Amino acid sequence: MEVSGRVIAHQEQRLRLLTDSGQVYLLTLTNRTRLGTDQLSDYQTRGARLAVRFDGQPNLTGGVVVDVREVDR
Repeated sequence: MEVSGRVIAHQEQRLRLLTDSGQVYLLTLTNRTRLGTDQLSDYQTRGARLAVRFDGQPNLTGGVVVDVREVDR
């Protein structure tokens, strides 16, 4: 599944994403996403709009990020 939104919080290997439709997803990062804490902080600070593709169910341990890319506002 893919959703667009903004990072509203992150800690260790997890991020909380506020989607464009107003839903909040808690997702887990893995090494294959190659996304670090510094980059997440930058996205959050700038309010960057992201397209996040993930497998599994959000808000559960199975909601795992597969890909993240910044998209136009």
